[in-house]
Amino acid sequence: MRDRFAALGARLEDAWAAAHREEEAFPDVAEEVLAGFDLGFDREAFLDDVLDPAAPQLAQLAPVGVFGQPGFTVFHGDGFVVDVYYWLDSLSAIHNHPFCGVFTVLEGFSVHAEYAFEETRRFSERVRLGPIRLRALSLVEAGERRRFSLARHPLVHALVHVPKPSLSMVVRTVRTEGYLRYLPPSLVLPIDAPNDRVSRQLAMLESLRQAHDPRFPERALAFLGRADLEAGFRALTPMWPDCDEDDRRTLLDALRPRHGDAVDAIAPALEHATRTQAADQLRRAMTASEDRLVATALMLAEDRAQVLSLVGARADDPVAALHRFFDDHALFGTEVDQVVGHALVDGLAPPVIAAQLRERLGPDAAIDEAALGVIDPSSPMWALRAPTR
Repeated sequence: MRDRFAALGARLEDAWAAAHREEEAFPDVAEEVLAGFDLGFDREAFLDDVLDPAAPQLAQLAPVGVFGQPGFTVFHGDGFVVDVYYWLDSLSAIHNHPFCGVFTVLEGFSVHAEYAFEETRRFSERVRLGPIRLRALSLVEAGERRRFSLARHPLVHALVHVPKPSLSMVVRTVRTEGYLRYLPPSLVLPIDAPNDRVSRQLAMLESLRQAHDPRFPERALAFLGRADLEAGFRALTPMWPDCDEDDRRTLLDALRPRHGDAVDAIAPALEHATRTQAADQLRRAMTASEDRLVATALMLAEDRAQVLSLVGARADDPVAALHRFFDDHALFGTEVDQVVGHALVDGLAPPVIAAQLRERLGPDAAIDEAALGVIDPSSPMWALRAPTR
């Protein structure tokens, strides 16, 4: 494989030179080269190469642990790289591409979530606010390619690899500026960490929290009272799942004197992140690709139609696949949970769910119809919440 990657890199060098090395032209150049080049990817040969102690080491673009499990730069050209990533359970943040190139799946398949962002407020140099909407949810099969760049091919997305393992390849330029992380529904932060001082303070706060330090609450509130909005969000992220509503309100109020209504973007972003993490934990417990696809759909979709469309890309009957998934993994606890959960899979509205419950539990059963199908925003079932009519 080492020779095949070298041959691919040589073709990319020549083709980009012919395009006068214009950075925004690189995705089209890379797409054309990849379309006409038979890489003949062989996972076993690739693994033999990267595990060979005597093999020469190329300059690596990303440090270990930053991207891939792990990732390898297999060709380092003049202003661009070819990277191959091995994946198990990594969950990529929603991000933009302030560099230019093409990604492709070498082995396995991936769920591709594409987003649209409309900036309504530049709160600071590092914080932007505005609606983040899921624009498309689709599968990327092995061999398919997607272009990206900052201007000609803008892309805000998350790519979640489904089978264990999966392998992907990225051909991209090296220069990076304005690398952002998008936190639905309306918060955008840089991917890179804050400065060293703030990073160490955040790490210290988290250590105190985990150590149950008796002065942690007062120190956390004092920090939030002086923190910028980004540092405040990063400090709240690990605390949020363990806090009740009163604690959350107190923590957010500590930020308000400095940041006003911009604080209102934090709680929804943390609720979305909590739901994503809960669904991801569900996905990580799965080994079969069809189950991992359902769990990924529940993690990324925003409504039932999107779940069914994604699951239906691989299952002839996506509704039956969802029923089987929930039964096989015993995800509904009580008898009421089972009735409500399966009714939501079928897309039933609260009055119909209430009728099913009375049929199962008896006509005199006390049922709060208004609460049926109302899903906690942090639940992996959230995308299946009941229709209003």
